[in-house]
Amino acid sequence: MKVNLALLLVGLAILVISTACFMWSWPGETPGEEVGPGPAQGNETQPQQPAGGPEVPPEAPPEGSVEIREYDYVVREAILLKNGLDMEKEDLVYVVLPRNDTYQRAFLLESNYEPERIGEDEEGNVFAVFRISLEPGESAWINMTFRVVVRSYRIALNYSYAHWPPYEVVSKYTSGTLYWDVENETIRKIADRVAGELQNPAAIAEELAAWVSSHVQYEPRGERSGADRAIAVVAGEEVIVGDCSEVADVYVTMARYLGLPARSVYGILLEEVPQVYWLNASVEEEGEEILAHWGGHTWPQVYIPPWGWIDVEMLEGFIPKVGDYSWRHVLFAVESKRITAASLADAYVDTWYFNLEYLRIEVEPGG
Repeated sequence: MKVNLALLLVGLAILVISTACFMWSWPGETPGEEVGPGPAQGNETQPQQPAGGPEVPPEAPPEGSVEIREYDYVVREAILLKNGLDMEKEDLVYVVLPRNDTYQRAFLLESNYEPERIGEDEEGNVFAVFRISLEPGESAWINMTFRVVVRSYRIALNYSYAHWPPYEVVSKYTSGTLYWDVENETIRKIADRVAGELQNPAAIAEELAAWVSSHVQYEPRGERSGADRAIAVVAGEEVIVGDCSEVADVYVTMARYLGLPARSVYGILLEEVPQVYWLNASVEEEGEEILAHWGGHTWPQVYIPPWGWIDVEMLEGFIPKVGDYSWRHVLFAVESKRITAASLADAYVDTWYFNLEYLRIEVEPGG
């Protein structure tokens, strides 16, 4: 994908755009080793901080309202680039790194190329910039290893503690976008019917999740439809047609329309550990074919004080989960003003001149 360098991260778009997601069962065992808090090895991929957004004084959640378990993973990422031009080229390659956030700590352990710099956008998404030169027809691998500590959590959403966010958060995260059309009459009617009479933000979040999870006609898609084109009427009932991108888009749009701050995030969704996912970016595949070897996933978050950004999962057995975040998620980025559109592989890698041939992500137990 060719981008204007002035739009730094357009190519680092989220999987929401054209992601392939998958359904999974919930096994009884948990993977990897559970680790307690302690010093981590390597360099953090960004300063440890809560999720990006307006600077609002943090609130302390009620004692005992959040249960947390930590899972330590080693994540290896391999990226194959090729110069398909008939001349030598030097290019800047942008690679999105696992996000360091409230419920995840990420550390870059090693890289075969030294990043020219590591930066982040207004939402705290972090990326490494590599300067690479290739002869005509020459290929190069970028190999990176991370330590990622996922903090699986479960929040006791006591409605008496939940309250509406401050104005600066609401104003930023309830506006419409290309994929979140809060003026769509069909979506507004559904949202009003499902949760329009509710006054508590946690109750709204849970009612919307319950409706969405029970009205999904799951179909892997090659490109993002957005909320506008995701709703269809089947047998006289509204359903969401699509994969995790469409599910997240509809949820975020309904939440924003009702005044509840919401956004989409993306990463990978593990079926087990160890796990290997890969994309052959040089070959076109349909959704079902991609599902056989790729685990990209998109899900929403809502902002509810005193807990802050809370993850919402609706495709884990089609059971709505608000503030119940499993060990399966490895978070890469939040949709932001700059991260808005790209192909599947471009969610992780962006280059101006080179072709992205292959992407492999391997996850193993750490600790």
